[in-house]
Amino acid sequence: MTKRTRLIILLICFVLFFTITPWIVLYSLGYKIDFKNGCIIATGGIYIRTEPSGTEVTIDSKIDKKTSFFSNSVFVQNLTPELHNIIIKKPEYFNYYKNIIVKENEVTKIENITLFKNSISFNKIMGNIDYSKTSIDDKYIFAVITNNKISTLSILDLSNLQLKNETIWPIKNGEILEAKWSDDSSKILLITKNNYYIFEPFLEKQKIILLPFSNTFKEVMFNPQNSNEIFAIRNNNLEYLNLLNLIKTPTIASKIIIKEILTYKIENNNIIYLAFDGNLNKSDISGKNTEIITSFPILTDKNSSHKIFVNNFGIFILKNKDLLLLNSRTKAFDFFLADVNELKLSPDNQNIFFITNDNEVLLNHSNYEYIQGQPQITQKILLNKFYEKISDCFWINNNYLILKADDKIKISEIDNRQNINIIDLPNKFMFEGKLYPIENFQMYFNSQNKQIYILTNKNLIYSDRLLP
Repeated sequence: MTKRTRLIILLICFVLFFTITPWIVLYSLGYKIDFKNGCIIATGGIYIRTEPSGTEVTIDSKIDKKTSFFSNSVFVQNLTPELHNIIIKKPEYFNYYKNIIVKENEVTKIENITLFKNSISFNKIMGNIDYSKTSIDDKYIFAVITNNKISTLSILDLSNLQLKNETIWPIKNGEILEAKWSDDSSKILLITKNNYYIFEPFLEKQKIILLPFSNTFKEVMFNPQNSNEIFAIRNNNLEYLNLLNLIKTPTIASKIIIKEILTYKIENNNIIYLAFDGNLNKSDISGKNTEIITSFPILTDKNSSHKIFVNNFGIFILKNKDLLLLNSRTKAFDFFLADVNELKLSPDNQNIFFITNDNEVLLNHSNYEYIQGQPQITQKILLNKFYEKISDCFWINNNYLILKADDKIKISEIDNRQNINIIDLPNKFMFEGKLYPIENFQMYFNSQNKQIYILTNKNLIYSDRLLP
């Protein structure tokens, strides 16, 4: 090899080194060439975490990644800062589609993806059910079963789907219109047209106690901390009754502990109540040691309905369908949202959903801000506006909702970036080899076993487990 040849090779290597090295350095620092626009741009990345494991992740129909038993997440970097299409698949599961924007020098995270089986089935537990109610601890279902004109109060153990006990319900007591479990799931308040009863199903000998309450009483409820204490409003006065005293003296009457109230809520062994004068007050459980919470009253009238909600967001009052929120700074109630049918707090207390106008699902995060003393209503997230009427809605976990939309069961994510994933579950159940429609139903999601329980056409059915 001549000296000239060696010099040419050296020059070529020198040129290649100083030509390629800058691009390698730029690439390692998160930059790439945008040939379309003829410039250098900073790139971004996407971090995806899914449940269950073993999913296939595709980005822009080009990049394929898989999660595994050891890691249910994938990370893709050096992506152009623009909108990217993500598809997540697993056999026998609904596909997940998401359009996500990647920004320069940032990692966009999608950490709470759950895939749901596309073949969830429903099975029948029992028939001839007139009414059902799940216990607070999600361990039992109270059911009123009618056979041959005889009503039976039954307790279904959800751990084995077996009837735990049965008690005959006298026809003379009237039809059970509603049932409320105590917070310790030891007693059930039974409401008929004219009377109130306490049913104690777990005693060695089941007991039904007639309360000295007529149909003039309203908002009858247990003390969450003591199921032997019953509270109710009559003639705009809050009355108290101790069940142990009633058992000893059946003729005992309830006593007035707070006068002139519209509604109340028992929270942490205190009574929070809205008085006739429009002020929100708090007392101890006996109705004493009262303090006024609000600095300004709200407008009230006897013909309006009122309900108090206390959660991580603060204190709400639902007046008819207008939702008011107590401003922690001014101690006055501010208008928060209109046409509200229902609201529920997420399991981690960080999000709350609202059902409005019968067909809208809105979401709000607990980190809302006040501007000039007013809550930022514009920060509400409209997850979806359905054509169907929404009558039941539950949190599956902190990131997904399950709802009843007319005669459909839908699951929706709460991640509202670009598109929102919504799936429909089957609307039929199998029994003795035949398919039956799920229609005119009431639905309840059990947070313990992650199953749906549905009362449809007097049949009580349950689903497969929804979460992995």
